[in-house]
Amino acid sequence: MNFYPIIKPCTWQGFQQTEQQFLQDLILDDPTVNPLQPLPKIVYAMDQDDQLAYIGEKFFQGKTDEEIKAKAYADLRRELAEENWQSLDLSDKCEGLRILVMQTLFYGSEVLLLEERMKEAGSLLNAERLLVCTPYRGLTFVLPFDDENKAALEVFLGVCYEHFNEPENDPISDVIWALQDGTVKGILDINQDFKEYHHSQTLKEATAPESVHAKDIKLFNSVQIGLGAFFGTPLAGLLLVSANLRNTGKQANRQTGKQATANIVAVVAVLIMPLIILLYANIP
Repeated sequence: MNFYPIIKPCTWQGFQQTEQQFLQDLILDDPTVNPLQPLPKIVYAMDQDDQLAYIGEKFFQGKTDEEIKAKAYADLRRELAEENWQSLDLSDKCEGLRILVMQTLFYGSEVLLLEERMKEAGSLLNAERLLVCTPYRGLTFVLPFDDENKAALEVFLGVCYEHFNEPENDPISDVIWALQDGTVKGILDINQDFKEYHHSQTLKEATAPESVHAKDIKLFNSVQIGLGAFFGTPLAGLLLVSANLRNTGKQANRQTGKQATANIVAVVAVLIMPLIILLYANIP
């Protein structure tokens, strides 16, 4: 039976249950840190056929919290053993900027809890100090912490907040964790106005209108094409089909196939159809 540490946002409803107190841990247990908002916590859960059963404090008879925690972290290590850090090049936004990403279907966010994996990230980035965020379930971003590089920090924060604010994701936290030697040592206090700015930018992108609307594309209907073909010879019908294909082909540059088809139809209409009609007229 495997069970794992799970990072949960402070708003998780399970924390409000009174009939069963779930086994909990703090990611950062430092009384000198006074965050501007409640921090996410660790709970423990058994993985039963893709369903999680959260563990209450009295679930394991005769087992100490330390023993349960040791077993859960060992299972997490095995779960993430085959997962590798991926490098994300952000040099188009900040010269030379590269961050690491761990993304899995579920447990990628919990890599934050594994000291040896965070040391591995520091080694890959050639940095002892790291900034880490777990914006939503299964995702972790890592930045080498250089307090002199304000531009890199701003880009990193923008990436974290953008993913945290995406409505389709399962958010965990927008907290930026400060790590040294693979362990969490503190958090980065971020101005609330900065967070709200990125949240508003995400909302704007989510509600942005399409560049081309269907109502802006003029099409000939099937009746018009039929009348053209009947009264104006097949030449007129083919020209109308060609016009339709050209108009729809303008909707996006990717639709080059439609544009090419339109050109072929136009050639057939203008050159080949008159030739066929002429040959037909000369048949005795």
